[in-house]
Amino acid sequence: MRRVSIATLCILLSTLLTANDIGARDQRRTDVRVRRGWSQDEYAADLAVMDPGLRGLYTAASVDTYLIVKYDFEVNDWQGWTQFDQTAQRGIFFHADDFDGLGGGFAPLEGLQSIWCGVRPDVSDPYVCRFSAAPGYGNSWKQYLVSDPVTFNNFLDISYTAHIDVEYKYDSLYVEYDLGDGAWSNLLAYSGETDTVCTHRISISGENTAVIRFRVTSDGAWSNEDGLYLSTGAAIIDAISLSAPQGGTIDYEDFESWEIGATEDEGSIWHAGVSDGFGLYSGLWNNFQDFDPCGINLGTQVVFFIGSPVASSWYPLVPVTPFCKGAGGVEGPCQQEMVTSPIIEMDKYTTAGDEVQDAYIPAEDLSNLAGVKLKFTLFGDMPLANLVFFNWAVRGIDENGCPRYWEDRSFANYRTGGYYYYISQDVSDLVGGEERIQVSLMCIDMCDNWYLSYGDCEEHTPSPIFDNVRVYRYSKAGPQWSYRDLDLFQDNFPGDEFDLGSCVRADAANDLMACDNPVIRPGDSIAVWCDSPLGGGLRGNGIGAEIYLHCRVIDIGPFGKPTLYGPQLEGTPATYVSD
Repeated sequence: MRRVSIATLCILLSTLLTANDIGARDQRRTDVRVRRGWSQDEYAADLAVMDPGLRGLYTAASVDTYLIVKYDFEVNDWQGWTQFDQTAQRGIFFHADDFDGLGGGFAPLEGLQSIWCGVRPDVSDPYVCRFSAAPGYGNSWKQYLVSDPVTFNNFLDISYTAHIDVEYKYDSLYVEYDLGDGAWSNLLAYSGETDTVCTHRISISGENTAVIRFRVTSDGAWSNEDGLYLSTGAAIIDAISLSAPQGGTIDYEDFESWEIGATEDEGSIWHAGVSDGFGLYSGLWNNFQDFDPCGINLGTQVVFFIGSPVASSWYPLVPVTPFCKGAGGVEGPCQQEMVTSPIIEMDKYTTAGDEVQDAYIPAEDLSNLAGVKLKFTLFGDMPLANLVFFNWAVRGIDENGCPRYWEDRSFANYRTGGYYYYISQDVSDLVGGEERIQVSLMCIDMCDNWYLSYGDCEEHTPSPIFDNVRVYRYSKAGPQWSYRDLDLFQDNFPGDEFDLGSCVRADAANDLMACDNPVIRPGDSIAVWCDSPLGGGLRGNGIGAEIYLHCRVIDIGPFGKPTLYGPQLEGTPATYVSD
């Protein structure tokens, strides 16, 4: 066994740490909830299938509704849809830069250039264009600057100058080495905002070969991308020296000879890269055989198991969605994949009921079409224990062609039984005012997050499978309201079952504790969304939009309960007003 010793000498020129990281977590806290129940729209759709006579009770008149577009993927035709691995990086962001034109705070550490892990503003880039505060760094980054192997005897000194500016505690820059066995060892980790001049010494007897890397990681929020943390980029690094105390300099890199924007240089041992994503497994599949002979879909459908190495034990000649690639098939990376529609023009519709939008909606009708519905069919055989879910999302495209953020209801959805479900979602509040939109459908494996909390991940199926994706616009006047059932108050009961006049808690149906925490702490608030796309937005009162909640309040005293009125129920920015 080799004896390895590491000595580190660093001079921290300045350190600025985020003091309110607990508050930051409150805003960033994951709000994804598992959901099994049907929506009213979905239930109505199934009633209409079972009894067409009920259709009129649940749908608007046809003259008030336009089928904007329909995708059936026949025959083996993606019809403009694209695949995207959500675990894959959006680009290589370590690059040489002189920071010209970026203003204060952006400058090389030495000379005229440094290596920078960050992005410049770029309205032509569909990823960077939506940054709230570019230049800077983004969410969910896994970027690295890595050396070629270097050989040394007994000692290797690694020195560099660096400026690190990432969200404290949750994003980091790591300095690491690998002795050729693929096992990375950590020399130092930085978080927060820090300037440093640092030297590490690796001491290993005999002749050795090592690879050195600088690795940036960021989590899912609080960066320049969402504007919640304003940074000069994740890291600026310069003057990297690799040397042996008795043999002199092995390599020195100051990035002065690199082309601006380059991620590597022919004369350098350093090059930038990214971590590998999970991979793409989506594809088109024909003649899928399920258990219901009356409901078999022999057409083309979108699946997420193409190339999966595991065959299904229940479905003939069909693989199952792939397992996580980490240890035991329960650790990340896990499948997080979406398929995305082409841009959909919301002022046009299809006359043939297909993917071709060949007609414009008449102006007299267009002005009344505030409602938007997304509908699709789903083959659902996703037992909760598998921790494989489906989701959908929509987003607008701004006037410059830049995609906005994906919007959904923050649910991890599943369906069981091996049936075809008719999913209908009202997305009026999400894209009701957009002139152009996109739709995405997703397969999400949460085993790396929820293993042994909701399930054991032992069985996978071919589900989810999607088909017949449709977007409708319909006439809908007035404000548009939407809500999630878990954000409303749930039924509750008096603390004393024999005193029906006792106080009752106002509990939301949403557990605020982490999924693996056995304690249930329900929320104490309700949340609803409201917009007025036809009216150009909601009227403001100088503080925010005006939304009124009307309540009937009954004083249940006199058992020590306060009278309900005025300031006792004031909030920010809402105020309860009573007579």
